[in-house]
Amino acid sequence: MKKRILTIVSLLMTLIMSMACFSGCNMVVLDSDKDIEQTVATVSIADGVEDKILKRDLIMSYLNYGSTYIQSYGYTQEKTVELLLDSLINNRILIQNAMLELSKTGQYSVGDKWEVATYLTEKEKIEAEYETIKAVDHLVEEFGEHEHDAHYNDAIPGTIRTTPTNAANDEEVPYGDKVKYVEEHDVSKGGSGITSKTDSTDEHEIANRRNAFNKAVNMLKMNSLLGNYDGKDLMTTEYYKVSVTQQYEAKLIEKFRFSINSVERAKVTFDDLSQEYVEMLEEQQNWNNYDFVDLLTNSNPNKPILYGVNGNYGYVYNLLLGVNDIQSERIKDIDADISNADRESARRVILDATTIVDMRDSWINSGYDFDYDDQAKTGVFTGDYTFAKDPANSLKFQGVVEEVECNHEHDHGSDEEYRAKATTMDLDQFIEMMETYVYGATLEGDEKFSKGSYYKGVEYNGQVEEYKAKIQELLFAFSTDNGSLNNENGYLIKPAPDGDVSEEYVETFAKAGRELIEMGGNSYVIVASDYGYHVMFFSEVYNVGSAVADTLEEYLNYKYSLEDYKDADGNKYASWLDFYNDMLANWNDWEYTDNFLYILQDAKTSLKVTNQQNLFERNIVNKYTYEVKDSIVIFEKAYQDLLGK
Repeated sequence: MKKRILTIVSLLMTLIMSMACFSGCNMVVLDSDKDIEQTVATVSIADGVEDKILKRDLIMSYLNYGSTYIQSYGYTQEKTVELLLDSLINNRILIQNAMLELSKTGQYSVGDKWEVATYLTEKEKIEAEYETIKAVDHLVEEFGEHEHDAHYNDAIPGTIRTTPTNAANDEEVPYGDKVKYVEEHDVSKGGSGITSKTDSTDEHEIANRRNAFNKAVNMLKMNSLLGNYDGKDLMTTEYYKVSVTQQYEAKLIEKFRFSINSVERAKVTFDDLSQEYVEMLEEQQNWNNYDFVDLLTNSNPNKPILYGVNGNYGYVYNLLLGVNDIQSERIKDIDADISNADRESARRVILDATTIVDMRDSWINSGYDFDYDDQAKTGVFTGDYTFAKDPANSLKFQGVVEEVECNHEHDHGSDEEYRAKATTMDLDQFIEMMETYVYGATLEGDEKFSKGSYYKGVEYNGQVEEYKAKIQELLFAFSTDNGSLNNENGYLIKPAPDGDVSEEYVETFAKAGRELIEMGGNSYVIVASDYGYHVMFFSEVYNVGSAVADTLEEYLNYKYSLEDYKDADGNKYASWLDFYNDMLANWNDWEYTDNFLYILQDAKTSLKVTNQQNLFERNIVNKYTYEVKDSIVIFEKAYQDLLGK
């Protein structure tokens, strides 16, 4: 799961950014270390602490943000520098206040009350160091030559497959791997530091790394950011030390803000949310049909449909096995004057040539999250590229994955690449694979679904582990209907239209959809249209005068299985109340969840939390800026040459 990392000052300063700002914004280039070490302001909110803001800090901030203020907002250089200095001062106030308040909680063994690391766990410090080392090493890479001629991914044919919402091409790195990475670089622990050396044996890559490293060193030297550099390891530079300090401070602010925000969130109890659910249900019971259908058409995770007002409405998933251009033209050429039965037979013959492949091959070929090391045993996607909580329920890639030699290092941690080739299936082979995956065995179809446009249909009321997750995996692998992807509930199926009102979808799809929502359970139907075969799975149904669930707890049990959730120690929750309390205690870990309990809590508290946090921080800054004498001292002469006058 990806997490927001709060950044006070941007960590990465690339050559392009720094040169663009120096040359385009009329910033004075400094020519001495003494000048850059001048103090431009001091901040002290209590006895025993005084933070100095150096000219170097102000210039780094200008390099990172100055062009945005000037080019996007039309600010003058003078106003931009003054705003950035105010921001640096405000940050120091918040950092000092966070240490002061956390020291009062009794939760920390406070040696030096004004040492940021005092308030960070070992895990938080490792994560800060990991991010810094990665960023500084990436700074070196940015100066290198970027050749792609031999890179297999640049020659991938076809279109990259649509990816799940919020999917990223990097999994969250396990904490143990971060520890190992830091130890491999920390010289005090026997590590190698960040040097010009590379593990590659390729002469070109060795030379490329050496040249890139030297360019990075030269850039830091130009900006007086080498400090006591030992001539070999960038972790001994002032730039690294400043960067890791900024990451420590970011962790501290994140921790303190979490403690403040948690108080506001905790004011909303599980009972409060249960009452919120009852009120939502009562509101929907009094809706007219327009309100009901409007919400059905514009589904909203914050306000789900809880009550069937009128007619039998429902949702179905549409896995379209689409026709190719040749099939499409042949279907158009079918004689329009023949009977409907003959037309269906003619179309059936054309659709018999349909071939089906797993379109996630492009995910593998592009280096997306895939279990490379164990693919022979599992062959499954990982991270945000799978919907199943249990890896046993994720869909294996339907094809073969071959290792390809490559001279480029990749995110999955090896010098190899993997080339995927999907297996070609006909419809019967696809059905056999699909039924075995979803239902655990092949199924006998109902006779009524073997005539006309129907190919097969199965009314299935048995239990299916992670049914909806499995359907989503199938959709992303095989559906040629882009509208079916990242579509939580599927397509809305309405009652048959009256009089001259036309169907919203093609007729065969609409009729099959109504059949399917009547069947319910975990049923499916396959029906043909001019677009191809629609493999339709049951999703939801809303019956007239019937509530989905009468209480919040019943609704959570209807939507999810409590068994699927575990705490950080791998323990199952005894109740939804226990789940809720643990969720509040580890709020940031649930940032991208689709769980309704999180969504309901966030909708009820997010605005209050944000407002309270902003008010709290504004009051703290105002207190030490305007009320407490001598908390802030500014030395204007030290940065006059940066104002562009």
